[in-house]
Amino acid sequence: MTGQGQAHNVADGCRAQVELRSVNNRFLKVMVRCGDMFNAFGPRVEKLVQSGIKRGSVNVNIKIELDALDGVFKLNEAVLRNYQVQFAKLSGRDDPQDWTALLALPGVVHDSVADEGTIEQAWPVVQQAVNQAIANINQMRQAEGDAMGRDLGENLNLISTMVQQITLRAPAVGEAYEKRMLDRMRQLLEPHQVQVESADIAREVGLFADRCDISEEIVRLRSHIEQFTASLTDSESQGRKLDFLTQEMFREVNTIGSKANDAEISQCVISVKTAIERIREMVQNIE
Repeated sequence: MTGQGQAHNVADGCRAQVELRSVNNRFLKVMVRCGDMFNAFGPRVEKLVQSGIKRGSVNVNIKIELDALDGVFKLNEAVLRNYQVQFAKLSGRDDPQDWTALLALPGVVHDSVADEGTIEQAWPVVQQAVNQAIANINQMRQAEGDAMGRDLGENLNLISTMVQQITLRAPAVGEAYEKRMLDRMRQLLEPHQVQVESADIAREVGLFADRCDISEEIVRLRSHIEQFTASLTDSESQGRKLDFLTQEMFREVNTIGSKANDAEISQCVISVKTAIERIREMVQNIE
């Protein structure tokens, strides 16, 4: 599911600004950017995100400022001069037009004071900001989920209506087949004054009814609809379960369509498949 959440926290000489952005993904993928000096925070931030978000591609951008690090960065003049000399040979200019590019090269700027303890003091501030950003993004995702839930409910109601029509129509399929068969046999045999035994007709109709029996498929399809509906109101993550139920609903209705051998039921099956396809697209993104 898509969403965006921001948070900032200031304490103990540390300022942390966090932004989370998520886009749809069947699985959870977390990308953390927090600056080279704070790379050690990456796995811990990823673990926090995993505890609060179950599906989606999540990008985490963190900006951290520590007062304890102010003024501790120094230029390595020897390295910078060496880069400048090489630049002059290549470009034909004594001074580069953009010093920023040189300052970003390895070894030009180094930190002579910051140690692991100094960096570590920023973690509690960062942790609180990340947790707040997760809460904010989940609030947005919840609003999207509520709207999606209403849409899913409408499609489920449509499917239930079509299944009810299929259920009412199913008994008439055998009767319609028997009538068509009798009419056809009458047309073929009456000119020859030949009669067919009623037992033969009953046996043929029985075989047809057995091949076209869709009662089991209807029972399973209704069960899947009930489970799907119940899962929509579950507080736990149900995205994968809904994905599975959607596949099973499509399997059952596809079997109904292939067995029913009836135009009216086929039309209902098409409507159900269309609704299931809409559901399938949505559940791919449900957490």
